[in-house]
Amino acid sequence: MSAILKVSDVCKRFAGQHSQQAAVDKASFEVSEGEFFAVLGPSGCGKTTLLRMISGLERPTSGQIKISGSPVYDSESGVDLPPNARGLGMVFQSFAVWPHMTVAQNIHFPLESLKGTESLSKRQRSERVGEMLTLLSLEDLRDRPAALLSGGQKQRLALARALVTKPKLLLLDEPLSNLDAELRIRLRRDLKLLQTELKLTFLLVTHDQEEALSLSDRMMVMREGRIEQIGTPEELYHQPASEFVASFLGQGKVFDNKTFLSAAGYKGAGSFDASGFMVRPESWVISEMAPTTDGWVKAEVLTVDFLGGYYHATVRAGGEIFQVKVSKNLNLAVGKSYWLSVSSNQVIPLGETKEATQ
Repeated sequence: MSAILKVSDVCKRFAGQHSQQAAVDKASFEVSEGEFFAVLGPSGCGKTTLLRMISGLERPTSGQIKISGSPVYDSESGVDLPPNARGLGMVFQSFAVWPHMTVAQNIHFPLESLKGTESLSKRQRSERVGEMLTLLSLEDLRDRPAALLSGGQKQRLALARALVTKPKLLLLDEPLSNLDAELRIRLRRDLKLLQTELKLTFLLVTHDQEEALSLSDRMMVMREGRIEQIGTPEELYHQPASEFVASFLGQGKVFDNKTFLSAAGYKGAGSFDASGFMVRPESWVISEMAPTTDGWVKAEVLTVDFLGGYYHATVRAGGEIFQVKVSKNLNLAVGKSYWLSVSSNQVIPLGETKEATQ
């Protein structure tokens, strides 16, 4: 599948930034046509700056950005197309709907800026607005002032306005972060259904790991302006390239104690092929019954938290304190001891030791 977006060695240094670390440092990646691609990272990692450079709202210091094979920014040739010439749509974190306009007027407004071969007749613009109202379930709100919409309605309006020009690529900057938890989950589902139905390319920037994991076909993790890893959600979760990626995606405990993991059933823990090992809470098996085989360690329960469909227990075993996810109620009691085990395929080796590289 062809790349609709290609970013090559893009850097961004802001005026007065004297440190060696750039806001975005030599970022290179591609997004395929029809793909839902997520950029994930903590606050200040450079993900929003990267999105703004792709959109044309921020000028890179160096590098090249291509959309559908054509440069929209190239530091060497001097190409730097304005945002309205890049064929993109964008949904902002703040929604940025125009409060003095009605829902229909908000959706119609971007069509007025189309020029040349992209310009539409009055009838075509009206039809396009109608399509978006239907697509985003906004028909009954057509004449309502945008200022009177709820948060979820404003989000759907922002999507309709961004999609009405039929962009090559839709950029989403933390689009669900201002919504409450229940609405965020519902709109997350609607967003994925919309992308699949329209067969469009979405580029999402978020700090919410659950959002990125559930929505994306592929994702990219950033840290301090640099790309840490790119891959499918499953690859990044189960095969993280670094301790940072492993820790940022989901919860888990990093163990340096190979002897403890070996006692808990991990067969590779005695080798020198990793500098650390992560085990996620859901990877542990917990039992009240005394084991009849090797590969179990005794653990004392320190706390038990009920989280709806499962429990999180904080335990202490072999001098380590970590969390265990329990899917059913074992009547765990604080202060009581249980037995824990973990299989080899549930342990994530991290990095290489000097012994492994010599």
